[in-house]
Amino acid sequence: MTAITSLTTTLSALHNINLETFSLVWLDISIHDSQENLDTQRQLRTIINHLETFQDSNICENYIRSVPNHDRIIIIVSGLSGRRLVPRIHYLQQ
Repeated sequence: MTAITSLTTTLSALHNINLETFSLVWLDISIHDSQENLDTQRQLRTIINHLETFQDSNICENYIRSVPNHDRIIIIVSGLSGRRLVPRIHYLQQ
């Protein structure tokens, strides 16, 4: 195996790993329904590459639970979704 092949293989593997210090998780039932939300997502992606958006609180919770303990998550959530999600994940180590 050449050095270039090895480097290419390594870079391909790293592409799928979150190398950010933080992940941003945004739960909003209308996340894709307004131009304002879409513009905000674009702006956030200029600051942080790892942005996950969810419309369903159960899917969002499952994602949060699947993240390794050493990863840090910032969650954007409000209203009824927040009142449902936060008590279910508050005790998680992060």
